[in-house]
Amino acid sequence: MDEIVNVVEPETRLPVVKLGLVNLSRGDMPMLHYTPPSPFTPPILVIYVAIQLNKGGKVSVERYYLSEEINRRLEEGVRLPGEAEVPPLNIEEGHYASLAKTFLTLAKSSDDVVMRLSFALGSVEHLALHLAGELEPGPELYPRAIRKMMETELYSVFSAILDDMFELFLYGKTPRLPKVLSSLSKVFGE
Repeated sequence: MDEIVNVVEPETRLPVVKLGLVNLSRGDMPMLHYTPPSPFTPPILVIYVAIQLNKGGKVSVERYYLSEEINRRLEEGVRLPGEAEVPPLNIEEGHYASLAKTFLTLAKSSDDVVMRLSFALGSVEHLALHLAGELEPGPELYPRAIRKMMETELYSVFSAILDDMFELFLYGKTPRLPKVLSSLSKVFGE
């Protein structure tokens, strides 16, 4: 448990324990429950903290729109690099499609791998919002985008990005990112 006392929340630079973001459930299988400080905390930071906490015991991310995806990877590990292809999609002009393309441009132009992954994830999420026809922002907006992704081929790209976020912090590499960016570029006819 000494390991978790020193885990720092990246946005505030304060220990997660002092911020009250970690609870311990006792029983047959003790587990740490981590709640990110905000629903708007970037996924890559939530993944980073979860991996750090996981070194101190079994961890579950709670009350976050990507909790299921992150917890599955904490439990099972990341999958081998595989397909991250998106078939041609009929992308019409629209607010979310424009944002998705902007995020992709930023991902491709950034020299920082953390920013590239974060922008790529933003591109896929906004593409899902576009395909879902979502126009009104609200607390359920991103969970709806995740559900929409799971119904389409976008999920393989989304999943590859999350796997690379884990691999970056665990092994220092992002084997799927080049294929992800190439596949997203094809969506926009680039």
